Amino acid sequence: DQFKLDPVKLHKSTAVAEASAAIQKLAAASGIQVGAVRESAGRAANKELGTVQLEGMGQVPAVTALLSRLQSVGYPLVIESVQLTPMPMGPAMLKFNLSLVILDFEQWKKGGVGHA
Repeated sequence: DQFKLDPVKLHKSTAVAEASAAIQKLAAASGIQVGAVRESAGRAANKELGTVQLEGMGQVPAVTALLSRLQSVGYPLVIESVQLTPMPMGPAMLKFNLSLVILDFEQWKKGGVGHA
């Protein structure tokens, strides 16, 4: 419930595109100017459906709000990398590159729970 993730409603064939659209919508709602977005196939051996690389620009509070809200976008995401670069437009502006992995929820369900 906390992550707003319902595996029953997720479809493997469209999950990457839908997750990308949801991330872009969340970014825009956070006050981010979205730049280039690249989607690519994931590595099946790592239980991934795909990756989404997103470039954008916004004020520091907007960027941090986006990062904190990604967990509730409704898709099984892992932040792989974040690169933040200050912009010369002002002290509160950042350019960012975000790389996200969309997990293959069907493979993770079959894998069971590990024990520590």
